[in-house]
Amino acid sequence: MSEFVFYIFDEDAVQYSFWLLTEEDIGLALYTRSPDSGVWNNPQPKSDYEPVEPTIEFKKIIARFQDDGVELQELEDLPKHEQHFFSVIEGTTDENPEAIPAPVWNWMAECFETFRAGDAET
Repeated sequence: MSEFVFYIFDEDAVQYSFWLLTEEDIGLALYTRSPDSGVWNNPQPKSDYEPVEPTIEFKKIIARFQDDGVELQELEDLPKHEQHFFSVIEGTTDENPEAIPAPVWNWMAECFETFRAGDAET
């Protein structure tokens, strides 16, 4: 059975997220409140924001990051959201890799398997 929970980051600053947790121990943030604003994360198709798949170039960078590392200039041609997310992944991997959720690690492993050295340039 699914359940709804709050994750409270800072009670005094009113920073929190409201999540749906599934039976498979997978969570989905439905609302996130930062110090400056809040945002509804609508998981439904045709919400206010359309989903954007990661670019092939970003997936290739993720694959190389896990193996050989990535040079900063390689990120310059990526969309800004991918550049930022890469910095989040890189920083978290260095500081607290346990904080990265298992589905993200699984996705990164898929990138590595798909785009590892020697594979096709697709």
